[in-house]
Amino acid sequence: MRLTGAPLGVKPRPDPVQGAMRYAIFGDIHGNTEALGAVLLDMERAGADRRICLGDVVGYGAEPGECVRTVRDAGIETVQGNHDSAAIGETPLDYFNPYAKKAIEWTSGAIGADESAWLRRLPLTIEGDGFTVVHSSLSRPREWGYILDWASARR
Repeated sequence: MRLTGAPLGVKPRPDPVQGAMRYAIFGDIHGNTEALGAVLLDMERAGADRRICLGDVVGYGAEPGECVRTVRDAGIETVQGNHDSAAIGETPLDYFNPYAKKAIEWTSGAIGADESAWLRRLPLTIEGDGFTVVHSSLSRPREWGYILDWASARR
């Protein structure tokens, strides 16, 4: 992916605190190369010191392979998301709603062996300076729980 200009409406960021680490944390790309390009440009303009992707690089969007290659080749630290896991056969499809299931089935056939191998190697957590990121839950990172009600939120 070639970055060609700033997204419309993006304003310069204020100067960071002297010596502070600037993190750029994003996720749920879902195969959308246009949105990914805009986010990468914004991170570059902001002068991010460390970039972390919260997973779901693939799913729904039309260019999952391009998104995987872009994130991988940019060296962006990435955790595995539920759509990433399902696209490589690690999460059963019956977990997903019918629309997501159809998208994952298509995505599985649209990504190549190199992209699948990269998705398979992704960790479930990444440590930052005093924090941990995960796509799901720190207590059960492989369970991919959705928070749909107060009871789910309290767990």
